[in-house]
Amino acid sequence: MLTLTTRPCKIGPSINTRTEKHGDEDVTALDIPIESVMLDANELNVLLGEPHAHNALFNGGTSPPEPLLRMIRALKLKDKFEDCTVTLLLGLNLERIELANVKLAKVELEPCVGGLTAASFAIQCAPRDLQFAPLLLSFMNHEADIELVLGKRADASKAQPELPLSTFGEGEEPEMSGIGRQIQNAARKRRRRDNDAQAPH
Repeated sequence: MLTLTTRPCKIGPSINTRTEKHGDEDVTALDIPIESVMLDANELNVLLGEPHAHNALFNGGTSPPEPLLRMIRALKLKDKFEDCTVTLLLGLNLERIELANVKLAKVELEPCVGGLTAASFAIQCAPRDLQFAPLLLSFMNHEADIELVLGKRADASKAQPELPLSTFGEGEEPEMSGIGRQIQNAARKRRRRDNDAQAPH
């Protein structure tokens, strides 16, 4: 399981409101856009379920590290994450908005110069109590702090079983996701290219 400790983020300029069916009941749901959540190398690897993800996306031969694919703005994940817990801390008084059992959708990752990766996503939630709404709306398009516990992956295609983002026991191998296989193949090609460049001619 991936846990992100308190760090800066930005709440997007527009929060979408809609209704969801919970049985026969219509309940109010929100899509809260979050931008610029910075991930370090280990956090990126855990998020993608691939231990070589950071190495594949960054040029480790430069200092500071630079994105390897400079022409790509961001990588879009195809799946959502379910059963997440998000806490937003707003204003100088760090007023807390705690959202449990939410989904993270529209996840995008943008590698940045220096080796960090900027994550953006939409928090999809249907809170029973909306008393926090005026406070949240007042912080649209403003900086805030965020804490996050990531839940399980919800495969959009349902072609593969849902995989929790967690650590594995000794000798166990994680099941490789589609994006994980792409990143691993890119890492293999990069290692072969580096080995060929270092080989004596």
